[in-house]
Formats: sequence, structure tokens, C-alpha cells
Amino acid sequence: MPTQDEKASKRSCLFLSILFFVVLPFSSIALGLLLWSARESSGNRRLAARKANMVKQGLPIDDKTMTQFFNDRTDPTNLAAWQNVLATIADKEYQASRNEVATFWEDMIFREPIVPDIPWEDEAASFSFLDKWKTLHEEVVQLSIDAKPVRFHTQFNSTNTLLPEVQSLMPIARTLELQGRVGLRARNSAVVRENLEALLGLSNIPTGYPSLVSQFVSFAIDGIAMDLLKDAIEFDVLSEVDLQILLPKVLEVSDFGEDWKATIAVERGIALPMFSNPEKGKSVGVTSLPGRSHDALLYLDLMEGLIDIPLEDLAEFKARLQNVESRVQEIANANLLAKFDSIITLQTIPSMQGVGEAFIRRALMHRMAALAIGLRLYEDRNGSLPKSIQVLSEISLDIKRLTPTNGTSFGYRVDRDNAKLWGGSNKDTLKIASEPHTIESMRAESLESSRRENWLWELPAGRK
Repeated sequence: MPTQDEKASKRSCLFLSILFFVVLPFSSIALGLLLWSARESSGNRRLAARKANMVKQGLPIDDKTMTQFFNDRTDPTNLAAWQNVLATIADKEYQASRNEVATFWEDMIFREPIVPDIPWEDEAASFSFLDKWKTLHEEVVQLSIDAKPVRFHTQFNSTNTLLPEVQSLMPIARTLELQGRVGLRARNSAVVRENLEALLGLSNIPTGYPSLVSQFVSFAIDGIAMDLLKDAIEFDVLSEVDLQILLPKVLEVSDFGEDWKATIAVERGIALPMFSNPEKGKSVGVTSLPGRSHDALLYLDLMEGLIDIPLEDLAEFKARLQNVESRVQEIANANLLAKFDSIITLQTIPSMQGVGEAFIRRALMHRMAALAIGLRLYEDRNGSLPKSIQVLSEISLDIKRLTPTNGTSFGYRVDRDNAKLWGGSNKDTLKIASEPHTIESMRAESLESSRRENWLWELPAGRK
């Protein structure tokens, strides 16, 4: 028979076993949950305070505030007229008609531009199309020149927000381009200028809701305008009066202005609801997990870092973007807690280097275009192209502003009576070579990137 001491010893062992295998694990779990709850509560308070501060600044944090942000930046005046235009281009008759014209074929990686003195195989079909839709084109021109962002009926739903009207602007841009090309071949300055004004105005319409999707549509339309303007200046089609009309409109977007900050603010407002309600991000595959306050705070830190990047020097802007990308990569390779606190952030934060490069590209194109307009204006007034772009200050151009970066300048050279103005390349937009690119190398690079770029402007003298 066990003694009393042995029985007491067994009871002690049993108690310690229960304590070790049952009570302590539950206590540890309870303590862990308590600490996690306290941490999440603290995170939620900080997150709520930051969101409240953003709302005070008029910045969107959810679908409701996104609606207000959109309404503040858009104009409903011409909504009905634009809806009629969009209904027309969505009609089967219009769709069938435009399919006959190569300008509208989206699968053409590189198309020969429609310019004077070069055969145009699609000419008959294009003239037939423009004649059939003449009234539509006239209405689009009237609506587009100096257009404000249009307040389309948009139901905001985080990443599930649909923007069909924005996507529908591209066929309109192609119609304007086509009419502008007809004017270019006829050397009709007024027609080219009118359609360029309309294209530049049309590119402004999507910016009322400056999501990445809308901005890239705006960039695409703007690129069409720059292609047409480049050819018009190279063939010296535009009159002095029309050049003067276009110059201030080209200069308007030679800097980022508030576009960059508004785009980051909207992308942030789209993503924030997903941290508290992952259902909002289902369309982009966001993981459904509880306790995302620190994840959201990290996301805000990264996005605010993007908003705060100085915009005056494009080289610094590009370097700071790289720093943010590096920070994101560090987070992706960090310890388990850091990874847990960044699950949705890493799923939702866009590749901002690519986005920033698009902003840089547009600004540089407009700076080069402004200089090219200045060169033609100087030639019209003085009878010859200038030997240096520095003399364009005589026609009130801010030469220091129209550079790739602070401390560099675009390339410029005059050989006899022909001038060449050049910038960087698709691979490095800010690196200006000492010699201009060749047409062959530019075309090869454009084919490789599926993009026609305007990094080389050739201006033969006196084609008028």
C-alpha cells in the first residue's frame, strides 16, 4: 500500500502535469490573445486618427469619400452630350464602320504614321468613315476643346469600381487623330490645330477620377496628340498663330502639378476599405484575414511616402521611387511578424516605378514639344532656326524649366538648315546622349516595347 507521502507525491505530480499540459498552454494562448488584442486596439486607434485627418484634408478613404472627391473634381455640365456621343460609338453601325479603318486596329504594334508625301493605303476607307460620321466628329471637337473632367455616373465600390466611359474615350481619340492626319496631309494648319486641341482636352476628361486606369487612358490619348503634333512640327504645317494657340496647352502638363498626388490619393482610397473588409478586394485576390490595422498603417506609410516625393527634379523623383520600391522589397523579405503585418499591403501596392515612369514620360514629351514649337516660332519670326535652344527665352519660354532634370538639357544641334532635338530613350528617359538617336534605332526600340516614342525631333527648315 502506498504511504501517505507517496500518495501526496502522486497528487503533486498529477497537478503539475495538468498545470504544464493544460493550464499553462491555455494561459499562454490567453496571454497571447490579450497582447494581440491590445496591439490591434492600439493600431485601430492610430488608423482611425490618420483616416480622420485624411478626411479633414478632403482626401478619400472609402467609397463615400471617394464619391465626394470625384464630385469636387468633375463637372456635370456636358454629361448628357457626352452620354449621347458614347452611345453612338457603342452602336453596332459605328463599330462596323470603324472596323474598316486601320487607325482603329488595336493589335497593330507599330503603324506607319499618316503624313504628307507618303502613300496612304487606307485613305479611301478613312475618308468614307469621316464623311459618314462628320456630325459626330464636329460634336466631339466642340465638347473636347478645353474640356473639364466629366462627372459620369459612377458607383464607387473599392477595386470593383467600373469605369466604362473612360475606356470608351479611346475610339473618340482615334477619330480626332484621323481627322488631324487628314489635315496634316493637306497641310491645313487650322484642321491639325483644332484636332490637337481636342485631343489635349479629351485627355483631361479621365483625370477627374485619377485612378491608375484613368490616368493611363489619359496618357494614351495624350500620346496620340504628341505623335500628331510631332509630325505637324517636323513637316512645318502649323502656322505661327496656331503654334501660339497650342503652346500654352502643351505647357500645361509639362509638370506633374497635382496629378501625381491625386493619383496616389485615389489609389490609397481604393485600397483602404480592403484592410477592414477583404470582400472589397475579392476581385484582385486579397486574402481575408483579421487584424489588419498594422497592415493598413504600413500601407499608409508607404503611400504617404509616395505623395511626399518632391516633383521639381525628375531625377530625384525617380530615385525616391526606387527607394520606396526597395522598402517594399525589404518588407517582403523580412521576418514573420513583418510579413504578417504586410500581407494586404504587398498584395495591393502597385509597382510605382512603372507608374512614375509614365508620368515622367508625359512630362518630358510635353517639354520637348514646347521647345519644338518654340523652334518653329523662332524660325517664323527670324527666318532661320536658332543655333541654340537658349535663345528661345526671347519668345518667353522658360528654358530652365524645359529640361529633363535640374542640371541637364535636351540635345539640340543644327546641321546647315536642319535641326535635331533629342531626349533620352525608352530604356532611360532621363539619360541624354551626346549624339542624337538614329531613326532605325528608335524604331527598333519602339517595336521592341510596342510603343512609338518621340525622343527624336527632326526639323528641316522652311517646308511651308
